[in-house]
Amino acid sequence: MLEVLGEASILDTMQRVVVPEGEDWGRQLKNGTVTGMMGQLQRSEVDMSLTPLGISHWRWQLVDFSEPLFMDETRVIYQRPTPQADIAGFAKPYSSLVMFVCGVMSFNVLLVLLLH
Repeated sequence: MLEVLGEASILDTMQRVVVPEGEDWGRQLKNGTVTGMMGQLQRSEVDMSLTPLGISHWRWQLVDFSEPLFMDETRVIYQRPTPQADIAGFAKPYSSLVMFVCGVMSFNVLLVLLLH
């Protein structure tokens, strides 16, 4: 984000990063005042906020939200397995019970065919 603010210097603008008191996102007190970042936005102490702030009905009534933007970059690094020939590879996905039942069923079919 700070890189984006640095690029804004091309437009001859001034930016400063402000951390709200108590590092609070904002909540409404019993007397009606709003604390934290939401309070700073409501009182026009800051022009905008670049944070992962959830939009609730209460917050939506206090300030104007832009379109939500979410970027998530994930990379998975792994070593590609080397293929190996395995004559029993077709049976590996199945449990021992499944293989046993298949064997019993095959034996039963063979008996029925031979005795018929």
